[in-house]
Amino acid sequence: MKITHLTKTMKSVEKDMKKEEKSAEKLAANKTKIEDKVKTIKTKLSDIDFSEPEFNKLEEEKVSLENSVSSLEEIAETLTAQLQGRLAFAYSDPVKGFDRSRVKGMVAKLVQVRNPKHSTALEVVAAGRLYQVVVDDAVTGKALLNRGKLQRRVTIIPLDKITSRRIPDSTAEYAASMAKKLGATSSPAIELVGFDEEVRSAMEYVFGATLVVDTPEAANKICDTTKTRTVTLDGDVYDPSGTISGGSKQNLGSTLTKLSELAAATSELEVKRARLTKVASKLRDMQAMSKMFGKLSDDLEIATAELAAVEKQLSQTKFGMLAEKYSGMKKEVDEATVEHEKMEEEKSAKWALYSELKAKEADLKKEREERLKSIDAKVKKAKTAAANMAKKARDAESKSQTLVLELDSMKAEVAAAEEAVLAADKAVKEANEKEGEMQMKVGEIKAYYDEAKAELDEVEKELAACNHELKSLSKEKSRLTKKAESAELEGKKLAVKVAKYHKEKANAERLISSMLKKYPWIESEKEAFGVTGGDYDFEATNPSEMSSQLKALKNEQDTLAKKINKKVMGMIEKAEGEYTELLRKRKVVENDKKKIQAVIEELDVKKKSELERTWLKVNRDFGSIFSTLLPGTSAKLEPPEGMQAWEGLEVKVAFGDVWKQSLTELSGGQRSLLALSLILSLLLFKPAPMYILDEVDAALDLSHTQNIGNMLKTHFSHSQFIVVSLKEGMFSNANVIFRTKFVDGVSTVTRTIGTGASAKARALTEAGGNEENIHGAPVRKRAARGPRGSGKENSLGMR
Repeated sequence: MKITHLTKTMKSVEKDMKKEEKSAEKLAANKTKIEDKVKTIKTKLSDIDFSEPEFNKLEEEKVSLENSVSSLEEIAETLTAQLQGRLAFAYSDPVKGFDRSRVKGMVAKLVQVRNPKHSTALEVVAAGRLYQVVVDDAVTGKALLNRGKLQRRVTIIPLDKITSRRIPDSTAEYAASMAKKLGATSSPAIELVGFDEEVRSAMEYVFGATLVVDTPEAANKICDTTKTRTVTLDGDVYDPSGTISGGSKQNLGSTLTKLSELAAATSELEVKRARLTKVASKLRDMQAMSKMFGKLSDDLEIATAELAAVEKQLSQTKFGMLAEKYSGMKKEVDEATVEHEKMEEEKSAKWALYSELKAKEADLKKEREERLKSIDAKVKKAKTAAANMAKKARDAESKSQTLVLELDSMKAEVAAAEEAVLAADKAVKEANEKEGEMQMKVGEIKAYYDEAKAELDEVEKELAACNHELKSLSKEKSRLTKKAESAELEGKKLAVKVAKYHKEKANAERLISSMLKKYPWIESEKEAFGVTGGDYDFEATNPSEMSSQLKALKNEQDTLAKKINKKVMGMIEKAEGEYTELLRKRKVVENDKKKIQAVIEELDVKKKSELERTWLKVNRDFGSIFSTLLPGTSAKLEPPEGMQAWEGLEVKVAFGDVWKQSLTELSGGQRSLLALSLILSLLLFKPAPMYILDEVDAALDLSHTQNIGNMLKTHFSHSQFIVVSLKEGMFSNANVIFRTKFVDGVSTVTRTIGTGASAKARALTEAGGNEENIHGAPVRKRAARGPRGSGKENSLGMR
């Protein structure tokens, strides 16, 4: 019945729609045109290979990567500066075309510590060898020392000559098992570092002969047992010779730890730089697409707003209302038809189920009777079989009792036999044990006899040798006695000479001491005394002539001392030191200047990017808001010709398709709307939760006032507005309206529900679901100080 009723009503509504169709033809055509426009823009947007979230994500990733790269570069520079003094190794090519790959580098730079906790122990193991230089062969090392112009003294490890040292595997395994029993761990030092195989012999030379043990107790015990040098994690050293060294560990392990940190930072820096290059390249490729996408998005937003406005106008016409009613009724008919078809299907299914159950009931009844007959027959047969089985059971029980008695007898016999076997086995075992013990004793006695006989033979041989040696020693004793008497006489002579030499030495020492006090320069120049060809070649110079020259030079010095400032050398050294310090400070300032300039340039790029993004968003909202406030117009912000957005923007206004040359062509109200649009578009960039508008429509006519309300509803859906106004058109979209007026000298505030989209629902919620509570809202009054009488009505709208 519902479908029939709705169908009749739809025919009536369809007739009314045909009557009103002509009145809405223009709006319908305009709607179709705008829909085509929206469809075209969406097609263009779908054809563009651009994703705005991906673009924004790449920009954020770029900023993050730039910060990470800067931070890692600073860390790497700091670590490099800290290590430069200890690990600097510079040399010149000893020959033209020298292959620098033959110089492998410093040991510290060739190893990688696998676990940072071992850094201190490994640095103690390597000690000074950590800073030795590894080369491929002795020829290269000799060339570096002779012609490499080295800036500092270094020890070179040639791979072809060095003797590597390695703890035997059996010793390392024994030490590890011993450490495990003591609750610690033990590992060869060479297993705790990573290195290239080509420098293995050098690494074994540096780290191969030492064990690294967790605890001092385990290290001490392993050192004593295996006679191997051990080092604890704190850097304490236990040597097989008996020495123990340790104590302060300040700065121990810092070199290897910082090298590991530098390697990790450098590796991460390379990865970040590669990713930054890739992201920057992708952003450049997407830049052009971004502008095209933004323009089409703006066009789509404007077209969508126009379509919504046309649809709203169309829905407010009589034809639109009838069309909406017709559409709703058609939807109800379709739903009712579907529901009817569904019910028919359920009805057919239930009838089929009923028939099936009836048939099953008849089959079950017949099957039950047949089963009862079968069960009765089986029961009779079972009773007969039970009687036969009972008889057989009695016979079997009698036979079973006989077998049980026989079994008990056999068990007793078996037990007696087992006891006899056990006794025999025990006797045999004891005899075997005694025989083995006797054989062991015989073997031991025989071994003692053989050992004693061998020792006796050895002692007899030694006794014969001793007799022979005793005779030789007697002869030697006589000879040495004579020699000793001769040596004693010679010793007395030498003692006299030694006493004389001691006296001369004492006199010489007194003379040297006196000369050192008198001539302080001797202390610094004594290394050159007697050197052939030097200033103090005593064989080539005549001391008397030198004395004459010395006297002449002293006289000359006395003369010049009156004219020359002796402090000038100290002043020069001080000035040179200050100059060097100033150069260092200038270099620091220049480096800081470069970093600051780089930061400024980076901030300029970010500023321009942010201004560009802000301009695009504000420009889009500015045009949309202005066209809502003043239909048929458009506005935009664009940079002057030849300039960029961050250098300045101009406001452009168009009526229809004609762009105005200047804002002076606009009326005062239009300029007010333009200014309001610009302010609101700026606020929309980062919306606030609440805004207060105090009579912003005072200078506008009623149509513009109503447009402001529509604009707030459309563009600020996530913000609340408190709007103060004297014009009714401002509140067509308000959720709650407060009206104030004077009644008999009393200021009265009236609260009413607005006509906004959610106003009625909110009112029902506040009134507890009772619609009468809405219409019967209370009126609050307050006393006023002014004169009695009625005044102009003010309204306050909230949404």
